[in-house]
Amino acid sequence: MSIKLEIKYTDKEYLVAQRERIEAMPNNGLYTLLSVLFFVGLVFLLTHYKVALTWWGISLTLFTGGYALLSLFLVQLGPYINLALAKKTKLDNTYLFVIDQNIIRRSTEVGTLEVSWKQLDSVEFSNENVTLHLKNKNGSMLIPNARLREHELETLKAYADVT
Repeated sequence: MSIKLEIKYTDKEYLVAQRERIEAMPNNGLYTLLSVLFFVGLVFLLTHYKVALTWWGISLTLFTGGYALLSLFLVQLGPYINLALAKKTKLDNTYLFVIDQNIIRRSTEVGTLEVSWKQLDSVEFSNENVTLHLKNKNGSMLIPNARLREHELETLKAYADVT
């Protein structure tokens, strides 16, 4: 049985997918904590040696403080930043998926991507999306669960279990 889908992603679907990607990042909390601790340590050292009010002390404090703030708010702001960048590219395209037990074909106006199930690194089934990760970190394909019927989702799970 072949699954055929035509998807034009909405803003909400794209935001949910980006949130899932950020939540799945390994050691996300560690990177956030390290940048904030580095900022606090730098400010402590600059004030201890009384160079915090020099031009390079202020610029270094502002730079590391900005980086620490961005890393703190990555979980909240990251999906919206990605959405703004994708408005003219990914969200303008209409994707046509044809999925069977041998191959996954995704077509757009730009071109066609054909991937066999063996070329996938993993398949993740979340509450909102099905994510097909390509090997060698070459990207992923996303299918919102709301676009799939129940029997299509079960068929997709069966295809993923075989590989």
